[in-house]
Amino acid sequence: MKPQLLRFLPLSFALLATATAQDTPPATPPATPEQAPAANPAADLAAAAEKLAAAKSYAWSQTTSFGGNFGDRTTSGKKGSGGYLLVTMPGRDQDFQVLSRKSKVAMQRDGSWVVPDPDGEEQGPGRWIARMVQNLKEPTADAKDLASKAKDLKLENGSIKGTLDEATAKELMSFRGFGRRGGGGGGDQGGPPEVTGASGTVSFTVANGVLTGYELTLTGRMNFRGEDRDVNRTTKVSFTGVGSTSFDIPEAAAGLLAE
Repeated sequence: MKPQLLRFLPLSFALLATATAQDTPPATPPATPEQAPAANPAADLAAAAEKLAAAKSYAWSQTTSFGGNFGDRTTSGKKGSGGYLLVTMPGRDQDFQVLSRKSKVAMQRDGSWVVPDPDGEEQGPGRWIARMVQNLKEPTADAKDLASKAKDLKLENGSIKGTLDEATAKELMSFRGFGRRGGGGGGDQGGPPEVTGASGTVSFTVANGVLTGYELTLTGRMNFRGEDRDVNRTTKVSFTGVGSTSFDIPEAAAGLLAE
């Protein structure tokens, strides 16, 4: 009997092992790590520009280089409580300030604050400056406009870079729309110079989800009084003090805006 018992022992162990294996639940496969959302430079840029535009206060600096012997021109400003904009602009002989709120604006002239009147100015630089000041708008409007019109946006070296089509580049080169409400376009000699072969590139910087600046480069040819000239213009804009900028409002200028 003993030899017969030993003969069935291996079969018993095999059956026991099979039953144990069937009772054991299958191992859970390792969880797949969540994939980071795909980069969307256009959406990120639009959100960053909107966040900056919604800020109650900020400061900015804008430097434009025209190349050649024209030198650089820098405009700086601040937005504060109540929607006031205090801007320092380069003039013919010295810088001057502009205070703007909503659709009203006042500017410094000969040490006093006045309301600009292009029609009351003689034809020439005085009328051009008055018209430019009268059509002043927030720099964030330009930033949002550029962000919406930039093409082929891509992340590159920490910046969001893109290109501008010919129509947009031509509009910006002819001084229509950039930095002014509703265009403000033509000059006193029948309109802005004719532009051909216009192109542009733009590079935006974003930090903590807020637009902190951009660099715009425009190239093309302009016709000045019948002569074609190559133009290469670069504008650099930086935004700082978002949500923490403050300044004193000139009382004389504020009084003109209240009228």
